[in-house]
Amino acid sequence: MHETLHTRLLAHLRPLLGPTVEIEALAPLSGGACQELHALRLAGLAGRHPDAPAQGSWRLALRADATSSLPGSLPRSAEFPVIQAAVRAGVPTPQARFLMADLPRPGASAYCLDWVEGEAIGARVLRQPALAAARARLPDQLGAARGGCTGDPCHRPRSAPEAPR
Repeated sequence: MHETLHTRLLAHLRPLLGPTVEIEALAPLSGGACQELHALRLAGLAGRHPDAPAQGSWRLALRADATSSLPGSLPRSAEFPVIQAAVRAGVPTPQARFLMADLPRPGASAYCLDWVEGEAIGARVLRQPALAAARARLPDQLGAARGGCTGDPCHRPRSAPEAPR
């Protein structure tokens, strides 16, 4: 576990979640082109947050500003309220929680997202045979999500095209 990030993260989370919160696991994830991504598992919450599991650990994803980013990408501090607004609009996206300034380093921001099992790397989604059924549903799901983003009550997803071979 990266001790500096671990120490900074606990310093941010303990005022929010209480002095008993502990980091069970913190591991980097691949796939973040314009942010750092880590799998995070918290313990010691015991009723400290209404969305945390009553027992066991709370799995989250930590998204943080990278040392360099893609042109035009939002910093995490600007992305955080966009994700919260999307959740409120009914867009199927994980809840953003705990916006933290100066994490993972001074001048950078980070926040947590509820953990969702699955594949997030687009190239894998497009190529893995096991995800063929998910690919077939994806156009309708993306259309429905877009309708939530735009507030278009007339949005009607179209049928999924046949997957390329």
